[in-house]
Amino acid sequence: MSKKPHLSVFLAFALLLGCAVAPTPTTAQGQKQRDQDFVKNPHRMYQLNELARVEIQIGDHKLKTWVMDENSKRMEGMMFLTNKEVQPDEAMIFVFQDEEPLSFWMRNTLIPLDIAYVNAKKQIVTTAAMRPLDETGIPSRYPAKYAIEMKAGAFKRLGIKAGMTVKIPDTLKAKD
Repeated sequence: MSKKPHLSVFLAFALLLGCAVAPTPTTAQGQKQRDQDFVKNPHRMYQLNELARVEIQIGDHKLKTWVMDENSKRMEGMMFLTNKEVQPDEAMIFVFQDEEPLSFWMRNTLIPLDIAYVNAKKQIVTTAAMRPLDETGIPSRYPAKYAIEMKAGAFKRLGIKAGMTVKIPDTLKAKD
């Protein structure tokens, strides 16, 4: 009788690999392969491959973003994601009903992130770097309707900073 390896052993091994995995191709075929290779993250309620995606543009950079448009999705955000699950040019956009002062923290967030707060006029009002597992709130300083998160260093690499305009589809609305 042969024993099958437990999922937890596989996940532990996958976590050890971390950034050593080769970058995933960005072509349509590469994305299809990535979806086929998807491994469920047992700590997450919302799996990345199940989230809606939308393209936004900041400067000359078009970014495919996961949409967090409901309270439960916004609360989970990038919690429990690993370097392997998030590519350098992927982002998550948090959509709120109204423009208001926002604050984010890094509870259960394992990778360092950059955050941009964006007002209703779709201008970046604040950017900040956030440290893994740090529960200190990072405020928007000014009212914001959106927040965009990417892996740390992405904003510097792409030249993203306060004052820039973000092209966000007008159809992107908060559900609650």
